[in-house]
Amino acid sequence: MIDFITNIYFILPLFILLLFQLLFFFGLFSRFAFFKKVSIKNEPSVSVLIATKNEKENLENNLKSFLEQDYPDYEVIVIDDKSLDNTFEYLEQLEEKYSNLKIVRIKGHIRDYPGKKFALSLGIRKSTKDILLFTDADCKAVSNQWIRLMARNYSDNNQIVTGFSPYERKNSLLNLIIQFDTFYTALQYFSFTLASMPYMGVGRNLSYRKELFNKKGYATQLHVPYGDDDLFVNKNATENNISIEIDPDSFILSKPHTSLSKWFRQKKRHLKGGKEYKKNHKRWLAYLWLSHFAFYVAFAIAVIFNPLSYLIWGIFGLRFISSMIVYGFSMKKLKMLPYLWAVPFLDIFYHIIFVPGMSTISLFSNKKSW
Repeated sequence: MIDFITNIYFILPLFILLLFQLLFFFGLFSRFAFFKKVSIKNEPSVSVLIATKNEKENLENNLKSFLEQDYPDYEVIVIDDKSLDNTFEYLEQLEEKYSNLKIVRIKGHIRDYPGKKFALSLGIRKSTKDILLFTDADCKAVSNQWIRLMARNYSDNNQIVTGFSPYERKNSLLNLIIQFDTFYTALQYFSFTLASMPYMGVGRNLSYRKELFNKKGYATQLHVPYGDDDLFVNKNATENNISIEIDPDSFILSKPHTSLSKWFRQKKRHLKGGKEYKKNHKRWLAYLWLSHFAFYVAFAIAVIFNPLSYLIWGIFGLRFISSMIVYGFSMKKLKMLPYLWAVPFLDIFYHIIFVPGMSTISLFSNKKSW
């Protein structure tokens, strides 16, 4: 009783922040952690689109995984966006072998649009199928069932499907951070989608109907080098027209950055895109991050002044167990369970250092480079 009274000014704020954390863990993230996919069979015609620039080596390593899918009606459209290597010659060689391969070559244009939107727009114009399925040249399908699993989600009302794209595993601290960032980003957009508040998807594994693109497309955003994936979903997804696909055979494996500076540039682009999200989405994402940040700061202050308080450590323990349960089940779904051991450390680093740091860098960077 004496311990509680002497520590009330530390315990009460910490307890309130714990309630907010539990609300997000079990009210939001648990929707994904305990999600069960209803298996359906649907096989619409599909156009796979890949925009590439000077990536002949990536195409040599990955393109066949898309050309040799086990699916009855699909085409693969590769848009060669002003490549200076032998990308086009390599694609021509493949075209002789694969009848489902189509090539769009961009030699030049009156305007030099940054990013992939212009190239993708030309590829979509070339497409002949009802469903558009997107990935990148440095990505590889983990199985020949990728198209089938993504396409099965298209019911009469469904317009968009978001999938998961993990990165290859490397033995480095940077890769460990990248893996957690990839996991946590997916946990957020999958959970928000299941909570009827979809706000983004990842272009390495994303699909939507061609008719949806034809209504709006990228026409008003061609000058912006980012947002061909997350902003398109943010502007067009509703609570009723989107679904998620998380079967492990639907995953698209990507190459991770090995340079910290290059990964920072990639994350900076993503954060710039986030500035264009709907206000409601930005507000809830801010609440989510703030609940993590405030809890860790409040706990640190409480421990400094009351290092032996059982109540303070009990509150932290309850939060720790809750997070490990939800993160654990979520990681199991995404085949990332081997990283669970590092979650307590990465979660603190991510919300206390990484997110505030990257947000600050993005805030003071106005350069619209790709």
